[in-house]
Amino acid sequence: MKKHMALLLILAVLALCGCEAGFVSGGQTTIPSNTEFPEVETNFDEPALAVQVSMGAEFEMVLDGTDTILSISPLNEAGQELLKKVDVVGQQYRTGIKSLLDEARAQNFLKTGGKVNISAREQYSGAWKIASNDILLNPVEDYQKSSGMIFSCKVTPAGAVPDLSKLTKNIDRYDDYIVYYYTDGQNNVVYQEAVYNDGTVTYGYFKGTQEHTFITYTPNGIVTYDHKKGNIGTGYTVYPDGTREENICYYDDQNLMLKSVLKNADGSTTESFYENGLPVRQLQTQSDGAAFEVHYTYHSNGNWATMEIINPDGVHELTTFREDGTQESYVAQGDGVYSEIICNEDGSIKEIYNRGPDGTEIHETYQNGIPQKETRTYPNGDYENLTFHSNGMQASYISQMDGVYIECRYDVDGLIIYQLERLADGTEIQMEFISGEPVSSTIRYPDGRVETETFDKNG
Repeated sequence: MKKHMALLLILAVLALCGCEAGFVSGGQTTIPSNTEFPEVETNFDEPALAVQVSMGAEFEMVLDGTDTILSISPLNEAGQELLKKVDVVGQQYRTGIKSLLDEARAQNFLKTGGKVNISAREQYSGAWKIASNDILLNPVEDYQKSSGMIFSCKVTPAGAVPDLSKLTKNIDRYDDYIVYYYTDGQNNVVYQEAVYNDGTVTYGYFKGTQEHTFITYTPNGIVTYDHKKGNIGTGYTVYPDGTREENICYYDDQNLMLKSVLKNADGSTTESFYENGLPVRQLQTQSDGAAFEVHYTYHSNGNWATMEIINPDGVHELTTFREDGTQESYVAQGDGVYSEIICNEDGSIKEIYNRGPDGTEIHETYQNGIPQKETRTYPNGDYENLTFHSNGMQASYISQMDGVYIECRYDVDGLIIYQLERLADGTEIQMEFISGEPVSSTIRYPDGRVETETFDKNG
């Protein structure tokens, strides 16, 4: 059952991130409505922008919807010479353009006081995104700062961008970040920039109240893009190794999530359904086709009441929670296995019970998180019993296995002090120990004979 418990913990973490789902036992029932969700094409792999760059050497890059360079072609002889020395296909634009600027500088095409012109055009209708202007310009400005070179850069985007000079600049300061935001004459936020202490930067672009775009750059090279228009949001996360996750989100008219679809880099998908903004059902399909289903219900205060997981092998896992959020119980059954965990009011484990496919039963009890007793019962009637000291160290062990009875006692440090073994023929072997070392041994045979040995400190 360890693999199922591990999945349970993973899903619990995911749920805290806001992408999960609901169950119908012990708590308020929340079943997703039969809402029809339209198919959404993200087109992130399609050629989106053709970007021409001129700085003496001229070339054109084609970017996909995640700003990854799909191809690059020279537009003059200088551009051809430049591209002989550098290959940026497959890189994100922000990385590739810096390599191109470095090589242009090395070949003396880019000089202090020079000019860099960048212009973009859509490759299909709707490919332009308002963030593209900053996406194209910011890496060049970063290069100017890091290299110390002074040159001008003009970007001609594929569409209209906000004119910050006509907007009112505002600043909000927080412990971990600063937000610069720009408002129009009606005090509507048009653009914002959040700069975090760790170097993360998030840019936000707003077109009225129905459309916005956020793009985040982190110091470790992760880029996250989210766009919402009306009731549908789309986005992606690109990692430094080039892998990508995509997401599609559906909202109601109150901007509460109804459904989200996450397409993971490994080919797996996570589909989640929501009610009142809370996840109630989730389907996880792994890259090999194996599917997990998760359900949630909630207490009236919004805390989980239950979480059920249905595994591909048919094993069902049900976790119940108290109103204060502490875990109350956990049950898993299926595939010949039954497991149960009962928790105290503070969420600590009180009892654990497991029954395996062969009928073997294990029952454990705890107090203040420390084991008290463990009993193992086997289908043939054999058993093993363990008790523990208050410090968690084993206190005793008694077993009846294959006709042999064994009884052991241990001190608070876990060192054996006594052992009795009764063989199937009735022979008894009794040993006593000090500090874990044997001091005496007595053997009693069925015919009445007795043998006794004592041991010095060397055994």
